[in-house]
Amino acid sequence: MASTLDLCFTGLSVLLNFLCLIIVIYYAATKFTFLRLSCAISNFVNFVISSVNLARVLLLNFPIMYYWIGYEVISAIYASIIWTCLLITGARFYRETSLKEPLLIFSILSLIGLNAIYWVTVILNLKQMKDQPDLVILIFQAILWMICGMCSFIYTFTPILTVHFNHIGLKARFDVEINSGINSPKDDVTENSFDTIPSIRNLNDTTGQKYSISSHNAAAGSWYMITIGFLTLGYASFYIIIFITPPFVPYHPITNSVDFMLRTVYLGVYGIPPTKSLLQWVARNVLGMKGNLTSIKTSGSHSSVDNTMA
Repeated sequence: MASTLDLCFTGLSVLLNFLCLIIVIYYAATKFTFLRLSCAISNFVNFVISSVNLARVLLLNFPIMYYWIGYEVISAIYASIIWTCLLITGARFYRETSLKEPLLIFSILSLIGLNAIYWVTVILNLKQMKDQPDLVILIFQAILWMICGMCSFIYTFTPILTVHFNHIGLKARFDVEINSGINSPKDDVTENSFDTIPSIRNLNDTTGQKYSISSHNAAAGSWYMITIGFLTLGYASFYIIIFITPPFVPYHPITNSVDFMLRTVYLGVYGIPPTKSLLQWVARNVLGMKGNLTSIKTSGSHSSVDNTMA
């Protein structure tokens, strides 16, 4: 018989997935982007598998093998969507997307390898009629998942980090010039605008024309960098904890429920756009900008960045 704790966690997982699914579908319909549509699809399959997880708790004779086959298939779909979305987001911060970028190559290869492991596991389980995948396979999947996530994260947010630290450097240099009485006519300084020194346009110039950053997507990118960074660290910690515990823990319904809830939070961060006031706060307190957010169009920049990011 299912314990109260099992029912609470699995039920909460289903409820959280359902609520997030409704919200993400709403934003996908009203503020459509490919990323939000992908999040809605991934959220739906995550809702399905979390419901199946609840069913295996409620039904004593539930065929556990089919749950784990579904788990592997949906994990493959989820990993493909979440990390591809992250890489697509990152590509918008670069003027040109080059397959020569080592992190991009490694991210793609690790994602392909992760999917291969998921699908091979499904085939082997069906062929051998195993109730659940071997623990060593789950560990290997988790390691590849984290490698893919870390590489995608670093590739995506390197431009944002560059903007942040270069902004600090440019601001310090600008303050020194002002204090020294150096005031060149070419420096059009407006205190209440982002389109000043140190501005995003100047930052693009100082980074060798490699990045395509506006003040708006710098703030949006910083928001995603902070939230996804903490979530990825939390997910990595979760994996480490469950794999150093007794062998039955990774297969337990509560463990799977926590896994599904973490996935839901990831999808919520991607699918639900941050508010303008939140982006203003990030711009002022994280990037150190002043004034109102503007969508500065730089030569060679992607025209749809701002609409897509937030």
